[in-house]
Order: sequence, then structure tokens, then C-alpha cells
Amino acid sequence: MPTLANTPQAFIVALKALLSGMKTSMPAGLTQLTAGGKVSLLADLEAELQGILDVYQAAEDTAIAHARAVKDREDLAVTAVPRYAAIRAAVKAAFGQKSVELAKVGIQPNKTPPAPTVEQKKQRVAKAQATRVARGTKGKRQKQAIKGQPPPAPPVAPSAAPPKPQGP
Repeated sequence: MPTLANTPQAFIVALKALLSGMKTSMPAGLTQLTAGGKVSLLADLEAELQGILDVYQAAEDTAIAHARAVKDREDLAVTAVPRYAAIRAAVKAAFGQKSVELAKVGIQPNKTPPAPTVEQKKQRVAKAQATRVARGTKGKRQKQAIKGQPPPAPPVAPSAAPPKPQGP
């Protein structure tokens, strides 16, 4: 048999049933009960059980409200996040991408990239030279030094007329 504490919902159902039964089905003349070695009046026991029920029910109601709020937030995020991004971009454009004034509205300004190091510059030059060699590109002065006529384009042979279909 499952215990009452397996789920809060099961415990709430059990508390409600016990409270209802105590209010309507207790024998006439019974005014107190001994529970757990402690003698208590029925009214005190009902108040104690109602307090427990109130706490459990409040937790359940809060969990349901929380689940509803999370769902509402997720539904709203579909439109809210892109709208926020658009407004943020508009504010950034109004102030300037690197303006320090952006910090006043909670937006980090764009950072200026650091100047390249000497090593990075050397790597760029080497890469550019390797590309020019690989592609055979020449500078402006080397191109001016080339004299003469470009070679004539190969003549285009006239295409042969398609064969005429033989008629019946």
C-alpha cells in the first residue's frame, strides 16, 4: 500500500477526506482524541489538519502558477527576444557602436580590436606574397613593363550546319 507522503497531491486528498470525515462523521459526544500520545480536542485537531492542508495546498497552487508563468514566458520569448534585439540595435545605432554613453542604458559598446603585433604583420605579408606567387599576379609597374600586342584569339571555326533529316 502506498504511503500518504508518496506525492503531495495524494496527501492533500487524504487530508481533505479526513477533515471532511471529522466534521461530519464523528460520533456524538466525542470531543477529544489521543494521537501520537497526545490528547487533543477535536476542534484543535481539525485546526491543525487545516493548517497542514493550507500549506500543502499553497505549495500546489504556487507550483501551478509557476508552471503557467514559465509557459507564458516561453510563449512570449518568441517575440520578446527578437524585439529586444531590434530595440537594442536601434539604441546602439542612435548612440554609436563605440559610444561610452551606451553603458548608461546597459549596453556594452563595441570594442576596438587591438593593433596587430609585429609577428601578425609578418604573417600577413608572407601570406600575401605566397598568394601572389601562387596566382601569378603582378604589380602595377610590372604590368606597365609588358609591351607588345596580346596574342590573337584563336579563330572560331564556323559550326557545321546540322544534318537535314531525311524525309519519307
